[in-house]
Order: sequence, then C-alpha cells, then structure tokens
Amino acid sequence: MKITEAIWEKRNLGLLTLEIEVEKNDSLGEVINSLASLNYEYLVVKLPVNKPEFIHELQNFGLKFNEILYSTQFSKSQLPELSNIELRMSKEIEYVQILDSEISQLFERLDEDIFETDRIALNPEFGKTVASRRYKGLITDEIASGAKLFYLKFRGHEIGFFLWKMELKKSVSHLAGVFKEYKNRGFGIYLNYFQLMHSLMNEVVSHKSVYSSNNLGAERIHKHLGYDIIKSDYIFTNI
Repeated sequence: MKITEAIWEKRNLGLLTLEIEVEKNDSLGEVINSLASLNYEYLVVKLPVNKPEFIHELQNFGLKFNEILYSTQFSKSQLPELSNIELRMSKEIEYVQILDSEISQLFERLDEDIFETDRIALNPEFGKTVASRRYKGLITDEIASGAKLFYLKFRGHEIGFFLWKMELKKSVSHLAGVFKEYKNRGFGIYLNYFQLMHSLMNEVVSHKSVYSSNNLGAERIHKHLGYDIIKSDYIFTNI
C-alpha cells in the first residue's frame, strides 16, 4: 500500500489530501486499519479491479465510488487506420505547440466547462470551477517538468488542446480536451490521433494515456484507435 500526501492537491483544492494506492498483496484488514489511522481532509483511494471484496468495506468506511480509471498504452509502430471520413477530416486538422505567452489564453478556455466528466467537476463539494483550477495547476507542474502543450486546429481555428510528455523514449498524455463550442462534432478522436503522430515522429516505443469510465467518448476513441488497457482501478473518495 502506497500512501502519498498530495501537496499539489492542497494547492489545487485547498484541502489536506492523501492518496492511497492499494497493492496486490495488501489485505483488507491492513487497508481498513491504515485508513482509520490517517488524518486528512480529502482522501482518494485507488483500488485494483481484481479486489472486488474490498468494495463494500470501503463504502462502509464512508468512501464513495467515483469512477474506474483505465490506464492504456499504444505500442504499435504505425498510426492506426482511420475511416475514409476520418482521414478526409484529418487533412484539415493540424497541431501546433502552444507558446509560453499563449498559456494564459488557454487557461481562460479551461473555464468554459471543458471537463464535465471529471470527478472533481462532478463532486458537489468542488464543482467545475475548482476542477478548472486543478487542471491549470496540473498543466503548470507538467510544463515545469518538461511537458509540452499543443493546440489542435481545424481550418485554422483552435478546437482543443493536449499535454504531451516524453521520458526515456516513452510518451504520455496527462490531459486533453475539446473546447466547448466544438464538442460533439467528432473532433475528440484527433486529440489522440495527433498525440500518437507526435509520439511516432519522436520515435517513442510506447504512448500512455488514462481515461475515466465517466467519459464514454474517450472509451470509444481509445478502443477505436487500438490502445491496450494495461491497468484498471476503482477510485473512491471521502471528504
């Protein structure tokens, strides 16, 4: 069992936050005893889906189920095939790196209810404003550690963005979103597609991405593009 004081969430949420990651060999008694001894204002527990016997006890402890987080990986050496319609659309889409001077403009766009399926946005204790602030903090931290931001553009118009990072020939996308006025128009697939394109151009051996069970669109896109699910975790919280 890993216990982490999430100091970044103290900044983002204003609460003393602990994150607990239950591991394969942890017993139910050990986990419950540890939870009972902790001091926190916001608790996040990540439970592998192969431990269903923990679910009811965690709920009895006062934790609420939020989502399943799917960790995925794309390890192919070529871009996934698109349908003829998707391919024609992709010809009118490009991605460009966001300059440091443009980040404040992006942050203004994050206040436009982009992340409606996010567990923080869905929690009435927090809501969309706090979720937006949290993602601004995440972006700031990731850029400081070497990540890059990109706009996705359709016919010259900014339609979304993604955050991309490479370490030791492996890449990861921590965050991506389509701007509100372009939602439900089929653009979501290109966020992932151009992440993969950029990864392959940089000769990475694998690209990782995470999505929530609350986001059905992301689930369809990851399956359509051929990502493999490498890990699944139930997420429980208490505040």
